[in-house]
Amino acid sequence: MIVDDVQIRVKAGDGGDGAVAFNKNLMTLGPVGGNGGNGGSIYVEAVAELDILNQFRFKKEIKAQDGDPGRGQSRDGSEAVDITLKIPVGTVIHNLTLGVDSEMTRIGERVVLAKGGRGGRGNYVFRSPTNQSPKEFEKGTPGQEFDIRFELKLIADIGLIGLPNVGKSNLLNELTNANSKVANYPFTTLEPNLGVYYELILADIPGLIEGASQGKGLGIKFLRHIERTKVLFHLVDAESLDPVHDYKTVREEMKIHNPLLLKKDEYVFLSKSDNVSKDEVKKKVMLLKPLNKHAYSLSLLEPKTVEKVKDIFWRVAINIANGDKNFGKTEAEIEGQAEGFYRMMAEQKFFPNTPCLVNAGKRRQQLSACFVLPIEDSMESILQTMKDMAMIHKSGGGTGFSFSRDGKKLIHPYTHLIPLVSITMLSVGCQKTSCSCGLYGMNDRVI
Repeated sequence: MIVDDVQIRVKAGDGGDGAVAFNKNLMTLGPVGGNGGNGGSIYVEAVAELDILNQFRFKKEIKAQDGDPGRGQSRDGSEAVDITLKIPVGTVIHNLTLGVDSEMTRIGERVVLAKGGRGGRGNYVFRSPTNQSPKEFEKGTPGQEFDIRFELKLIADIGLIGLPNVGKSNLLNELTNANSKVANYPFTTLEPNLGVYYELILADIPGLIEGASQGKGLGIKFLRHIERTKVLFHLVDAESLDPVHDYKTVREEMKIHNPLLLKKDEYVFLSKSDNVSKDEVKKKVMLLKPLNKHAYSLSLLEPKTVEKVKDIFWRVAINIANGDKNFGKTEAEIEGQAEGFYRMMAEQKFFPNTPCLVNAGKRRQQLSACFVLPIEDSMESILQTMKDMAMIHKSGGGTGFSFSRDGKKLIHPYTHLIPLVSITMLSVGCQKTSCSCGLYGMNDRVI
């Protein structure tokens, strides 16, 4: 059970009383009462390693130690140790006694909840030429005491929202290492779940229903978590008879709770698209487009639909390492290289280009963003190069061309251009495959 709203009582320590004491030595008569120690204060600090308030589930009262009283021989009482409560970033602190609110929005932010009492002064402080034996002293002041309410609003990069049972938890599990409960009935998710995708924090918000802003279903308990998310992924069930109504229902509850929520960047995904025909998916996506231009279809029914990040990294690493089989590397050496490359990606020290991430290890395997294709001045070579170029462009790669096989004797002595036939054919091929050869080395030099 996640605790995200809790009320506690905090009591800072009282200051110690000052002492009344006199030196009995005839040579040093006079007051020697020490001061009391200060009471312990109670602080709160926002930390990154916490995302719940479960530490306050059973501990409802926090009390700091009192300061020690002063003693004779001008010895001051010991000051009490302060208490620091660790809370997640994104917690709102409501001081119910004073009616003051504050927010903890930065890691390391530290504020005082209750100030400890000041220690009283001993009679040594009250000595004067006219009062050589004062009996006055001060009592320590009491520490502050407040009723405090902690309200956690999750800070996430992406919030997954929608009606119950639309696939939010399933999407979170597929994209991250989260292990949210998934079942085919509403309200499977009863509390927010978090996951990390690359450096992005994803928050799975429990399903909202009509009337949630008035407390129906799970009520407004989780609507507040949407306030701190930067981007919203709104999931709509593809099997719904009226996806537009489903979309508007959630938007209306957000508007009632806080109109500013509607200004957040939002992407709409028609989930469970594998359960309906492609024509129906296309039709429903087009119905949602007028409401949100960022409307797409999504399916998690097939495991291959969404590939986990760790699986992508290993697929790329092992396929790049397998290239060394052609150079006599052993299986152990290849696996070691793959593990090293995997760690580089996992630690975000290096990422291969997009065509490599997408295609490595697949049917149209590609381990580079750009390929230099050799070409000779013959129709057979030109046509073969155009075929290879088309296959590379189909998987998102780029191409460059090496004309050195044409031979320098074929270069025109005045224009320094390679044979015109090669340029003409390749230019046509590039236009057909929507790729600009000029970006990849079509020039007037022999490469």
